[in-house]
Amino acid sequence: PPAALFTVATQLASRLDRRLAARFPMDREVQYRIVGCGKGGGGSGRTIDISSGGVFFTTSRPLLEGDLVEVCVDWPAQLENGVLLKLVVTGRIVRSCADSAALATNSYEFRTSRRSAWSAGVPCAAGPLGQPAR
Repeated sequence: PPAALFTVATQLASRLDRRLAARFPMDREVQYRIVGCGKGGGGSGRTIDISSGGVFFTTSRPLLEGDLVEVCVDWPAQLENGVLLKLVVTGRIVRSCADSAALATNSYEFRTSRRSAWSAGVPCAAGPLGQPAR
């Protein structure tokens, strides 16, 4: 009967991942900071997966849904001469629990990086692609 087929199709659709962008598993170091309105704070973690639509990552402290966050990911590829890259993604937290968060991408860019700045815990101490880090 058509009603039974509709019910089965609806149940299957509800189980499928409805995200529009393909997600790629990625385990990279990440630094993040809450942006704006004196909220300050930030932390570190690791990416779990990434897509053009967002980043899912572990956190060192809970983040609030709706927070505007800048996430800096150690990118695995390098430019010529071994110049390191960071992927800097800005967006809103759309899902969060005690030790992970999902960020929906508003904007992103690649920046050149100095490893020493990150090891000192300074988030996003990098210039736009092609410009030296500060």
